Amino acid sequence: MAAKIISITNQKGGVGKSTTTMLLAGGFAKKHLRVFIADADKQRTATRWAKEAPEHSPFPAHVYPMGDYDDTIHREIRKVVENYDVILIDCPPAVESLIPQSALQVSDLALIPMIPSPPDIWAAAGIDNLVKRAIITNPTLQARILVNMAQERTMLSRKVEELLEAFSIPILRHRFVQREIYRHTAGFGLTIYGMTGEAAHVAQREVTRITKEVLTVFA
Repeated sequence: MAAKIISITNQKGGVGKSTTTMLLAGGFAKKHLRVFIADADKQRTATRWAKEAPEHSPFPAHVYPMGDYDDTIHREIRKVVENYDVILIDCPPAVESLIPQSALQVSDLALIPMIPSPPDIWAAAGIDNLVKRAIITNPTLQARILVNMAQERTMLSRKVEELLEAFSIPILRHRFVQREIYRHTAGFGLTIYGMTGEAAHVAQREVTRITKEVLTVFA
């Protein structure tokens, strides 16, 4: 069976696309799925994260830098689609980049991390149009907004909820809370499941819930 292809994309930078990519990769791998990560961001955060993994416990996904493929990345993805269960494409934030549009041509899901603040939501307004254009050539493409870096124990303000609801894209029920341990995970080259302690256990449950919800999109 061909892999499910998920593009993690947002034209706004700093919303946690690479962190989302790596956390979900860990969640999928935990379910014994074969995971490929196309690191299409020239900053190569995903590549560096995986390289920090200890030799005795390599990162459980194949990470391949693809930041130089531009509008041909969809062709490269097609070459590996039969070898994996899930392919995650970590897209760059640049509005002028050709990579997101190319990636969405072959994607089953556009997953859009979004910080729940008015300035971040305003800056991400163009993503609606990007997805709509992609659906013209890829009519089976689905899209979901993933609220990221939410404040723990804080409800979203009515203003933020209204702004999010203005998008034509559905919002995932579960969200990533802003947690210090996610940054530590990157520094050690691990998935969240490789971390220990109470903070790690709370974060693991969060990643598991979001992973399950993403998978239900394909059910």
